[in-house]
Amino acid sequence: MVLETLFVAALTIGAPTASSAATPHAAALAERQQPVTVDASRPAVVPFSSNGCSGFREATFFSCCYVHDLAYWAGGTWGDRARADRALWRCVYDVSGERIVADIGYLLVTLGAIPGRFIKDGWGRAWYNTNRGRYAELTDDERRVVTAERTRVCQALKLDPKSHWFFVDGRRTIRPQQAREICGGDPLGLP
Repeated sequence: MVLETLFVAALTIGAPTASSAATPHAAALAERQQPVTVDASRPAVVPFSSNGCSGFREATFFSCCYVHDLAYWAGGTWGDRARADRALWRCVYDVSGERIVADIGYLLVTLGAIPGRFIKDGWGRAWYNTNRGRYAELTDDERRVVTAERTRVCQALKLDPKSHWFFVDGRRTIRPQQAREICGGDPLGLP
């Protein structure tokens, strides 16, 4: 509920008024002139969602990409991004057993590091509605938001009794190893 309220509030910050929206140019100008202020104790958060592997062998590597998407959603420093990308490489390699497949997956995500300056590549998308720096270290408040969202994600996991994998949304599943990476320990007491 709190995240939904913050999300709705974030969408209204800097929104053009009816009079300024008379033309697209006037609306864009008015939006640029509006100062965006965000209460640092209540960041305007975009809730976590995963697009999976963006088509890269989705069924095979969704579990790896889901964890990677959560790391990208949270954002952080350049070092945090590098760790997230290396963890994706490791996961794809562990699942496939093929270095070339892991290298291709890694190359595809790291290509966004440079275009990320001009297009939204997903890094730190939780904070898209704030003035947060792209590779700034997470503040204590931001870490609390990330922890709360991670907790929400973990509480939503449902065990598939046949595979012992975890449903994240009713149809897509992640492996127990990736559930442990997200939630810590053993989600739902799995051995």
